[in-house]
Amino acid sequence: MIIHIIGVEGCGHHGLESVIVNILQKSNKYVHKQKLNNIILPKSRNCDKNRNFEKEVELYLKNKNYLIYTDDSYPSGNNRTINEHKNIIRIYDTISKYQPIIFIYLKRNIYNAINSHPKFDGNIINHTKVIKETKKYIENQIKLLRDKNVKIFELNYEDIDKNIGIEKISEIIGVDCEIVKDSVNKNFRKSKKNYIDILNIDTIQEMKKILSVD
Repeated sequence: MIIHIIGVEGCGHHGLESVIVNILQKSNKYVHKQKLNNIILPKSRNCDKNRNFEKEVELYLKNKNYLIYTDDSYPSGNNRTINEHKNIIRIYDTISKYQPIIFIYLKRNIYNAINSHPKFDGNIINHTKVIKETKKYIENQIKLLRDKNVKIFELNYEDIDKNIGIEKISEIIGVDCEIVKDSVNKNFRKSKKNYIDILNIDTIQEMKKILSVD
């Protein structure tokens, strides 16, 4: 089984990773994400038109019974445009031929997500524009997957250490709530930064204006 987390940059996926991987790695089927996440999945970008991704997934996953946690934020690193984003539908269509794949859409207060990296894309206003377009891209991909009856779990970053979040993680990975709660308590450190306390009102108003326009 492959678990794949998707969310905008700043959604908090590293925090969720520490919770889930701590649980998964107790299984003898667990395989570290390095090869699939860092070497193979980047070849699924919209700009990659060759079939290297499909070939490498087959070689790596066919006739295997792995348990792998993978994740990505959109955008990621220097890949800032939609054309450079990973194609989530392509990831599903390819991996699901060989292994079950579970998607978790990790959501977070959009202002706090943006303010996690306020200097990316030149400044926070440009970054807001990039994140807005990226969020539209992610949610369109999710809609298309749901149109194919693919189940997409949703989890709020703010809920990870609350009962509602612990119960959701328990449902997704199929372990007892107490196991999840223990991992959350040991491994999750929620960010206490709040954009309201950091950004000035003019910046917040400009961000709101950008985010409110379709």
